[in-house]
Amino acid sequence: MNKPTRPLALEIEDAKKELSTFVEQLSAKYGLPCYLLELLVSDVLAKLQNGKHVELEKAQRSYEQKLEEWSRENDE
Repeated sequence: MNKPTRPLALEIEDAKKELSTFVEQLSAKYGLPCYLLELLVSDVLAKLQNGKHVELEKAQRSYEQKLEEWSRENDE
């Protein structure tokens, strides 16, 4: 029997906790108030959203290419 895969929901919760801890550490390290941290987090979020769009476009192109190849193989 293979080792069970840890549920994604648990992985996400751990990642959120680590991210929150990291933000708190940055705040303490640099003495940043929440209103400035919000600006930093907003900038990071914008970069993540851009990366998400790039990943989605890449996934869409890859899927369409695979679907086209599959269609050619199954039409013959």
